Amino acid sequence: MSPGPAAGEAARERSRRLTLRLWGVLCLCAGLGLGAWAWQRGQAAPQASGYVVVDGLAYPAPVEDTKAYNRQMEVMGGKGLVAVEAFSRWLGGLSRSRVFAGLLAAAGLGLGLAFFRIAARPAVRDDEDPGQSP
Repeated sequence: MSPGPAAGEAARERSRRLTLRLWGVLCLCAGLGLGAWAWQRGQAAPQASGYVVVDGLAYPAPVEDTKAYNRQMEVMGGKGLVAVEAFSRWLGGLSRSRVFAGLLAAAGLGLGLAFFRIAARPAVRDDEDPGQSP
């Protein structure tokens, strides 16, 4: 006795559901793990890379925020280099934000739950066309 086409479809359906559930678990783990990493990193304050002296007092400040640094960057690479460097600093600061950590965790949770929801629904077969009735 051969198992027939119904057994093949059932095996394919189980395989599809297992794959979707695995993707769901992967998204959950990645999102929550990256969120936890970014949350922990968000506690670290950026360190000053230089000092600005005002009225005889030295204040810690990033060298990247000075006019001399921006002018030197513009001379070396033009306005494009200044824009790329500002974007790079923005991305670096974003990874130290707790809001970004929450977004990563929420995105991983949402994507994982979406995969689980899709896995729970039955697959649409080719011979079933909802637009046509017999």
